[in-house]
Amino acid sequence: MKWATWLCKAALAGAAWAAYRYQPLRLCLRPGRPPEVGPRITSEHVGLFRPDARVLIVTAHPDDTEFYLGGTLLRLAEAGARLHLVVATDGDKGYYPLARPEPLRKLRRQEQRTAAAQWRAEEVIFLAHRDGRLCCSQTLVGQIERELRRIAPEYVLLFEHRWPPLVAHQDHLRAGEAAFAAMQRAGIETWALFFATRAPNLFVDVSRCWERRLALLDHHRSQWHDMRYRQVHALITHTARKDGRRMGTPFAEGLRCVRVR
Repeated sequence: MKWATWLCKAALAGAAWAAYRYQPLRLCLRPGRPPEVGPRITSEHVGLFRPDARVLIVTAHPDDTEFYLGGTLLRLAEAGARLHLVVATDGDKGYYPLARPEPLRKLRRQEQRTAAAQWRAEEVIFLAHRDGRLCCSQTLVGQIERELRRIAPEYVLLFEHRWPPLVAHQDHLRAGEAAFAAMQRAGIETWALFFATRAPNLFVDVSRCWERRLALLDHHRSQWHDMRYRQVHALITHTARKDGRRMGTPFAEGLRCVRVR
């Protein structure tokens, strides 16, 4: 009887572990608090909002830019920065894993191009890796490295992989890891600006473009509508207000800024 109970518990634990590994969210339970990243850095200090500044954004999915960086990208566009976006996947799973992948892939590519036009992206490049199963492979690192060498950005916006939120999408973690590895391999001197981070040291005031920042979400209706749309609005607003309090403004977006040499 004890063996039967033990086997039943082991089977349940195995099933729970398999389910956790199958779904894309990960618990990021690194011990301790995020390290102090030094004194607060300002956008003026790093020259972020200069005309013609070359900026590369590396994300995992179509819609990541508008979810995490909408206000920062609008401000960069207003300043006259040259913006390039690399998206690791086509988003063919999204929030609806039973949807037909090919039509969803085409739709989400178009949604991202339309949204990126609002913040004046010069180009949107899709690397076409599997949505929900992104790996920090040599192929992915090499693809990002090639774009780094071609664009020679002064600033790279990428997902945090060292100090992410406590619950993070594994594609986000792998996209950030691959982008940072590509930066080190390319040997380009630049600023790394990590978003979706628990250790921000640079805050961008997005208060005056807040309504336009929220409106960017409307371009991703395949993913956010009805109740989910309201939840996304509430989550983004809550996070921006929290970051805003840290710099004394209504709304802000926090980044971890590191010089890469």
